[in-house]
Amino acid sequence: MLVLDADTQRIVGASNNQQNILGVSANAALGAPLADIARDIAKELSSLALEVSVVHEVLDTALHVGDAGFDITTHTHDGYQFIEFIPKKDPCKTDRDAGSMRYYRL
Repeated sequence: MLVLDADTQRIVGASNNQQNILGVSANAALGAPLADIARDIAKELSSLALEVSVVHEVLDTALHVGDAGFDITTHTHDGYQFIEFIPKKDPCKTDRDAGSMRYYRL
């Protein structure tokens, strides 16, 4: 997940696992404009008319890392824009159960 300042599009929050998806560490991403990290995603986001309220959008931008594909969703809330990378399920790969959470094995 990435969290952007909705006005400046600078990254103000990043999950540690986004390095596996975007190839940039969370520390390196903090403070950077989204366009410097993920130009295609930034371009598509700039064309959306996101409101201040929570509105979920699924982006058309395709993201693949190795054999794994990701859907990208975004929403805004309280001046921040959240970008989530959701693994697409591959029926050939298995899930493993860890308590109440389900994890997708890449």
